[in-house]
Amino acid sequence: MPTAPPTVPIGWDTVTLTVHNRPLTLPAEPVAPGLALVPSVTGTGWSGGYAVVHTASGKHIGPYSLPLAYARELAHLLGTGGDWTRPADQVRADATLRRHAVETLCDLGEARDFGLPLWWARPSWRRVPPPWLISNPTTGIPEHDDNSTWVADAWADVVALADRAIRDRWSPIADDATVRRADWPEWELVCAAPGCGQGRPGGAPAVLSDWADEIGDDRPLRSTKRAHLIAHARAEQWREHTNPHQGRHWLCPPCADDHPRDHN
Repeated sequence: MPTAPPTVPIGWDTVTLTVHNRPLTLPAEPVAPGLALVPSVTGTGWSGGYAVVHTASGKHIGPYSLPLAYARELAHLLGTGGDWTRPADQVRADATLRRHAVETLCDLGEARDFGLPLWWARPSWRRVPPPWLISNPTTGIPEHDDNSTWVADAWADVVALADRAIRDRWSPIADDATVRRADWPEWELVCAAPGCGQGRPGGAPAVLSDWADEIGDDRPLRSTKRAHLIAHARAEQWREHTNPHQGRHWLCPPCADDHPRDHN
């Protein structure tokens, strides 16, 4: 099984299929060499799903109407089994490639039963460096004079707080504040779906976050205790899956929606 997310295709192509004994040219998303995704068309129009096709012949491979995430995963995994750029008769004659396709389609059926991706792209539990602690011995501001400690996940946040303290005399950060690194590492929870992060800057997968600051931005939720993150993830509708051999993986809400369960 691959462990890396599929490469995001660039550009569009077209593929001609035979639908109800008539040729039909459809827009296609190239996903792997020789394979593409097309809208799944029925006698009444688009079914709402997608299909994987062999671009040289226009022949369908696997189910006709798949959720987009499953169609992309299927095409990517099929593409790891051999050369699909050959004519259809050569592809059919390749016993190794045919066996790989059958095994992949069986894996797809099982994954769809339980609402799982075809493979996990990454562990969901990720260790992060200890945070920075900014201690305020004296603030000179009554409403903040509580010896509070501010927590910053990154050094850039510490610098931003220091700049703010210099510019704003009402800043809760005092001139005699001290900065030190915490003694404990923390955890954060990351979505394990292969396609999570596509379309976002940097392609980074979703991280369990919490509304945290005055301008309404989310920040990654981090904790020394996994139980705290698990409780928050369940409240935020993340979906968990535990396998004795693979460990515990989580899907963020959009990826959970992209992988609906067929079996309850």
